[in-house]
Amino acid sequence: MKREPMSFKGAEKAIKEKFTAFYTPYTLADLRVKAQISSNKGDCEIYQEVLNWVYPQTYVFDENAVDMVAPWNFDEFAPFDPVFLEGDVHITTRSNLFPVQKYLDRMINEQLCNRLSENYGLQNVKIEKWARNLRKHSADIMLPIYYVDYTDNSAGERFVIVVNGQTGAASARFVNSKDKVRSLQLPASSKLPRFAETTLRTPPMIVRYVKPKFLHEVIPAEKGFKKSIFQMLKFW
Repeated sequence: MKREPMSFKGAEKAIKEKFTAFYTPYTLADLRVKAQISSNKGDCEIYQEVLNWVYPQTYVFDENAVDMVAPWNFDEFAPFDPVFLEGDVHITTRSNLFPVQKYLDRMINEQLCNRLSENYGLQNVKIEKWARNLRKHSADIMLPIYYVDYTDNSAGERFVIVVNGQTGAASARFVNSKDKVRSLQLPASSKLPRFAETTLRTPPMIVRYVKPKFLHEVIPAEKGFKKSIFQMLKFW
C-alpha cells in the first residue's frame, strides 16, 4: 500500500478490517508445460518446468494472486492440528466439487502469458496449442495466507491482496469493470534463510524440435520467432 498508495486510495480502512488469516488446502505437484504461442513478434514454441508447485483445492481465493506469492517453504511437514492455532485464524476445507482442471488451465495460461510478455517484451500473447504434465506429490498440504477481497464501487474495480504467511511476500490483483487485469508484487525479504525444499520455477524457454534426436533444444529468442504470412504481409 505504501509503494502504490493511489491503487488503494479510499480502501485503507476496509483492508485493515477485512484482512484475514487463513489455512487453506493445496496440492503439491511438479509441472511441465510445452506450448505453441503467437504474439506480435511471431509464433514460437516454449517450454517451462515448475518444481514443488501448489494449486488450490477450494473456490475461496484468487488462485493467480496466491500463485504470485510463491515460493513456499517445504523443509518440514507435520500433521495439521487446529488446536495449536492462535488468534483469529480461519480454516478452509477441500471442495469435492472444485473444478481442478479448469482452475489449473486458467492459472497456467495467465502465468505463461504474463511471463512471456515480461521476459521477451511480447504483446498480444496467445497460447494456440499446449500440453501439460502434472506429477502430484503424495499428499495435500495446508498453507498459511493473509487475504482480503474488496470491491471499490466508486472506481468500478475489484482487487484482492494476498500475503504469504511463511515469507511475507505479497501480491495484489486488480480487475476493472471491463475485466482488464493488472498486478503488483512484493517479493519476500532477502534476509530470509534459503529453503532446502521450495518452489523452483524456470523461465519460459523458447525451444525447437530436433528431429534426429526426437528432442527439443533451447534457442535464442531472435531465432525462435516465426512470423505468419499475415504478419509479413502486414509488415510490408
